[in-house]
Amino acid sequence: MNAQPQHNYTGQGWEGGKYQEVKSLTTKDIAKLIRQELKEQFPDCKFSVTTDYFSGGSSITVALMQAPFEAFTEEGKKKNKDGYHQVNEYYIEEDSYLTEQAKKTLQKAQQVMQQYNYSDCDGMIDYFNVNYYTHLEVGKWDKPFTIKHRTGKEKVTMSTTDNKNEVTYDKYKDHPIINLPDGSKRGFSFGVRKARAILEHYEEIKKFVELYDE
Repeated sequence: MNAQPQHNYTGQGWEGGKYQEVKSLTTKDIAKLIRQELKEQFPDCKFSVTTDYFSGGSSITVALMQAPFEAFTEEGKKKNKDGYHQVNEYYIEEDSYLTEQAKKTLQKAQQVMQQYNYSDCDGMIDYFNVNYYTHLEVGKWDKPFTIKHRTGKEKVTMSTTDNKNEVTYDKYKDHPIINLPDGSKRGFSFGVRKARAILEHYEEIKKFVELYDE
C-alpha cells in the first residue's frame, strides 16, 4: 500500500501499489487487468470477474469457479450444498467453510484486486470513498464451484531442473495421484483424499517438521 495516499480525508486512507497507474481507467477496464493477472498467477483455476455500477459507485466481484483442489471443508460442504459461498474479505483466515488452499488462493485474489484500489473510509463518521468496492465468492448463486482434476501424467513447473525434484500427476487404478520427491529415487505418492487431509492440517504438519526435522 502507498504510504502517502492521495485520498486521506479520514486519516485512515490507503491506496494500492498500482492505483496511480490506473486511476484514469474505469472499473470495467480494471476488472480486465485483474482477470488477466489471476489467469497468469493461477493457470489451473478459473475465476469469474464481474463489475457492477450503482449510485454510490462501483464494485468488482471475483469468484473462484473451478480449481484442481477442494475449496470447501466438510463443514463447508454441508453449509453450501449448492456450491456457492460468499466470503467475508476481512475474515478469510477465520472462514471455517474453506480449505487452507482455497483461503490462500482467495487471499491472493484479494491482493490482486486491491493493488488497483484506494480506500478512504470511516464508518464512525459515515464517510466512504473508494475507487471500487470488492467482493469475493466461491462459485456463484446460479453456478456452483467445481473441481477439475488433471488427467493423464502432467508435470508441474519447479524451480529446479533436477529430475529428483520433479512433481508429477498420474493415475493409479483410474484414480488421480500426485508423485512427490523426497530426495530418494522413488519419492512417494498419494491420492486426493490424503492430499485433502494434508491441506486441512497444513499448519500442524509445518510445526511438526520444524520441531523434529533433523
